[in-house]
Amino acid sequence: MEFEQAREGESTQHNLAYKGRFAVGVPMNDREALEAFNRGEKLDQPTIKRLYQEGLIEASDVTHLQSDEQELLPTLITEKGRRILEGR
Repeated sequence: MEFEQAREGESTQHNLAYKGRFAVGVPMNDREALEAFNRGEKLDQPTIKRLYQEGLIEASDVTHLQSDEQELLPTLITEKGRRILEGR
């Protein structure tokens, strides 16, 4: 596994980020999360739920009988999310 040091000015919570296809368990702001989703990276459920509740993504409910809580699968970035990605 490859790790990279946090960029200068980031909080210590961002100290190490896995460089690869997954961004699981790494705290991200909305823009970082949208960029990760846009690159095809897998996001953790708390991040997906936050983006969905804020109206930044659309998601499908993929909860099943063995789920402890609701599970969402992000499907697309909304216009509101696109504006954040474009910096507007």
